[in-house]
Amino acid sequence: MTIMTAVHMTENSAGVTRGVPEARSTLVSIIVTHYNYSRYVRTAIESALAQTHVSVEVIIVDDLSDAPHRAALRAIVKDIADARVALVELPHNKGQINAVFEGLAVARGEFVALLDPDDIYEPRFVERMLDCHLNSIVFAPVATCEMGMFRIGGGVLARTYVGYRYKAFTGGTLPRAEATLADFGFTAYYPPEHNGWLWATTSAMMFRRDALVFLRRNAYMEHVRHFADAYCAYGAHMLGGTLLIDEMLSWRGLHDANTAESEHVIGLHQHRHRPDFEDVTHQVKLFVIGTLLENGARAVWRDHKLAEMLRGQFVSEDIALLTAQHPFLEEVMKLAPPLPPAPDL
Repeated sequence: MTIMTAVHMTENSAGVTRGVPEARSTLVSIIVTHYNYSRYVRTAIESALAQTHVSVEVIIVDDLSDAPHRAALRAIVKDIADARVALVELPHNKGQINAVFEGLAVARGEFVALLDPDDIYEPRFVERMLDCHLNSIVFAPVATCEMGMFRIGGGVLARTYVGYRYKAFTGGTLPRAEATLADFGFTAYYPPEHNGWLWATTSAMMFRRDALVFLRRNAYMEHVRHFADAYCAYGAHMLGGTLLIDEMLSWRGLHDANTAESEHVIGLHQHRHRPDFEDVTHQVKLFVIGTLLENGARAVWRDHKLAEMLRGQFVSEDIALLTAQHPFLEEVMKLAPPLPPAPDL
């Protein structure tokens, strides 16, 4: 399959690059993982192709869907007939995380975005997320944006998902946040030691390819294989932090077949997951840091920053477990800032 992209730099016969690098020539790979979602996926693909930043490739990874869905997906790709689209069909069902990294194996972009097949990008998603990544102050492995929610077959449900603006307003930092967004192209930067969920969902993230490379492995734990957003987000964040742009640039589509989301959208602080949803955050984070250390990511951190990140992300028992598996961490953790004193009771 042929994938086309806009190129604004050329090489002469001696292999010397000529021209000035331009942001508009930066290729962004959009990976769409698909399993039995053929009734939704066309709209997602079309939103990825309708970007104001035209230098994109869309890689659809079918995770061995049932035969009718796989045939429908093939027909959709054929009908769209855009050379920027590639279809990868896996011979075995491997789970969402594996599907993401199978897509990464053929992706060529310096930046990689993940789009769920039942979600939609706003036309400026790629353009504005690149602006966020390419700001003039700080760069990070992952950027995220605000997200809206709509009911597939219905109407708009919400224009916020993470509620950053509300938190900034109630915390007294909204004027500073607005100035940062206007002047520099991003709203907030969270360093690697900042704990907690900082992102919306899969379709509100864009990663540096170099960060995702450190997260690839041959096998993934069975109970985390469907949590690609948490795995990639936490892993990239641990490597270098997260940039947030407070603009609603993508839409979460809700329907009766969502894997984790409840069909009800009521308030910002509700627990939106289905009653049978299992929170595997702790297991995912431990699995992520294990992957990073096994893949040689220690070379990415300065030791004192690694220690600071571990202290921020994990409790003492986790750090003891990690140190037993990776003895070099014993010396690294001596560089960590001291723990705050216990509060007086």
